[in-house]
Amino acid sequence: TFFHVIIWHGETINKWYESGYQDQPEYANFKELLQAPVDDAETIINERYPIPKFIICVQGDSLGQERLLKNKVIPASSQDGLNGEEFSEDVSLKVFMTHLIRLAVQSTSQSQSKSQQYSQTIKK
Repeated sequence: TFFHVIIWHGETINKWYESGYQDQPEYANFKELLQAPVDDAETIINERYPIPKFIICVQGDSLGQERLLKNKVIPASSQDGLNGEEFSEDVSLKVFMTHLIRLAVQSTSQSQSKSQQYSQTIKK
């Protein structure tokens, strides 16, 4: 999202990281693999205002950071709060667009009725 820059590490990458492979010379490519998204995130953060929150989360994270990512990427699956899913305050794009269209149509019909009232006033 615009207000968050999130890097997500899967279970395998996290196990390799916790094992310290990135610190071993023969795994320099793994260290580069970990650093590339951080560099990209820094570029994105420096170009945005307001400055987005930077988060690194891990699959199955007990701190709840993964929940934020899931709710941002697939909010529709977490709207009901059932089956162990966390509730999200974010709405899906479909819900947002439906509401936006409803407001646009409502605004258009109100404008048309006001212009009709105005034209009737002028005719009198």
